[in-house]
Amino acid sequence: MKKSKLFIGTMVLVIINIIIKALGFIYRIILTRLLGTEGIGLSEMATPIFAFFLVISTWGISLAMSKMIAESFSQNRPDKAQKVFKTGRNLMMIGGSLTTALAILLAKPLTLHLATDPRVYYCFCIMIPSIFIIALCSAYRAYFQGLKELSTLGFSQLAEQIIRVVVGLYLAYLFLPYGLLPAVMGVAAGGVFGEFAGLIFMWFAYWHKHKKNPLFSIANKTYNKETYILPLLSFGTPVTLTRVLSSIFLMLQAFLIPACLQAGGLSITAATEAYGRFAGVATTLLHLPGVFTASLTVAALPAIAEALGAQNQPLLKHRINHILQVTVITTLPGMIILYFFGEFLCDMLFHSPASAEPLLILSLGGVFYYLQTTLNSILQGMGEVKAILINMLISSIILVTGIFLLTPIPSLGIKGAAIAVNMGAISGFLLNLYSVQKRVKEPLYYGSIFLQPFVCALPAILIMLISQPYLAIFCPMTEMAACAAMGVFFIAYFVLLLLTGGLRLLQKI
Repeated sequence: MKKSKLFIGTMVLVIINIIIKALGFIYRIILTRLLGTEGIGLSEMATPIFAFFLVISTWGISLAMSKMIAESFSQNRPDKAQKVFKTGRNLMMIGGSLTTALAILLAKPLTLHLATDPRVYYCFCIMIPSIFIIALCSAYRAYFQGLKELSTLGFSQLAEQIIRVVVGLYLAYLFLPYGLLPAVMGVAAGGVFGEFAGLIFMWFAYWHKHKKNPLFSIANKTYNKETYILPLLSFGTPVTLTRVLSSIFLMLQAFLIPACLQAGGLSITAATEAYGRFAGVATTLLHLPGVFTASLTVAALPAIAEALGAQNQPLLKHRINHILQVTVITTLPGMIILYFFGEFLCDMLFHSPASAEPLLILSLGGVFYYLQTTLNSILQGMGEVKAILINMLISSIILVTGIFLLTPIPSLGIKGAAIAVNMGAISGFLLNLYSVQKRVKEPLYYGSIFLQPFVCALPAILIMLISQPYLAIFCPMTEMAACAAMGVFFIAYFVLLLLTGGLRLLQKI
């Protein structure tokens, strides 16, 4: 029953994530055409500062809540789960309030000293109300993640995305006649409205479950003398340190790349546009295969925590193998498509063919980026937060060093930043894999996870390349021929996987 609930919830979350990703992708296409890469660059430079304050506001408590709530229900302790939730919610309300006040005080000095473009300050100010909203909403989402009711999380994210897209586009269109900056600020305001919609949805979902389910009503009235403030903070503190350092490195990346591009000879406007192509177009396409892995990382934490709580080593090993296999199988074909059709997609969707330069390089390391993320979730489920901190620190130093050394080189420019991102992703993947393997002790199924998908991809690429001239004959339009070639590759890839038994581990779950 538990497995069925987790599996169904994950599938629902995958479907909802497909819709969310599609909406977000269309939204980004429209915004890029509406605001240009300069406007997208402004928005992307404000986001890392916002993420920094967001990390402080939640203090990693949401992950601790998910893990402890999952363990509580595996121990048949709904009273403990309720106490953990209420304690965590109160902590995050306090953290959200304090961090919002801190963001208001530090907004001007931070943006003016760190950003290469002074307009970033106004974009960030519009985002500040979201800090408290997201902090409070994270408590409710952590609760449902711990219950493994992933469909509820998905529907809340869908509501959030719909409001963000509708309000953001409306305000951008409304304010664009007044200049680029007001339009970008309108987009930021759309994000605030979206986050508020997600919070309202989660509050109603919790209220409905709390009032209608007798088990939760009884658990809520149970007198529980235990206090969970210290366990939540002790787990959350290393997580927060990891996220704080990660957000700092993201800020460095957002501000260092334009600065290094200027050092290489570009003007402020040209550097902002180049960063917009990198972060707004190339990275958007790189994140498309994340429609599957996003659901997987949400499901991974409670699934791993449950297996550990039950001390079921075979189940733990199987779930780790399953998560990693799904990650490779679903992201590898996407990276291959981006490599071969990157320029076509950048031009057709965003009218920005120049964005293909960093995209082609990013696609070579894309699989490792996704594997690093899923391994992070596995390590969180294991409670290995210190290992995540150390691994992230090392890989981020490699990334920033690469940006600093490669991006100012005129012949590389923004391509140097893409190479540095790949260096960080590969090193982070290797370090996380070592940490997981060290904890599991028994060898993972590396053949099924890594080797088989790559072996099946090679003949699928060959089939695609051979078929392209014939497809061009039957499909006179370039767009139709390209889409047909992509379809041939996907069909050949998954048929080869099926014939060679590459989906065998997947079918056991």
